[in-house]
Amino acid sequence: MDLKKYAYDMRVLSLEDQRRGNPSGINMRWELFRKGCTTGVEPLAGFDSGVDWKAAQAEWNATMDTQAKREASIAELQAQEAAFEEELDAAFQAGDREKFDAIMAWPRHSEEDEEAEPEE
Repeated sequence: MDLKKYAYDMRVLSLEDQRRGNPSGINMRWELFRKGCTTGVEPLAGFDSGVDWKAAQAEWNATMDTQAKREASIAELQAQEAAFEEELDAAFQAGDREKFDAIMAWPRHSEEDEEAEPEE
């Protein structure tokens, strides 16, 4: 599962979770997203994150069937976020989903694409 395409949605969930009083805030993004994928329903009652949870659940079930696959997907997401943290935060704070998604779509931090890039 390409978690990078859900990175914005994870932040939206965490922001709403924090707004509701959960002090862990942004740290809950993965847990909330995982809950939505495994159950196929919105993880925060009464909230509409805009995610098609049934489709996300089908994708999860098809591609995240082992702990190793989940860990690899999380590592790729975290590498991309770490590389562009300031840009991502600025785009998210501005509510610019298009810019955020463009930053996350840049494939530099996936293993396949790193192997294909020439050495500098």
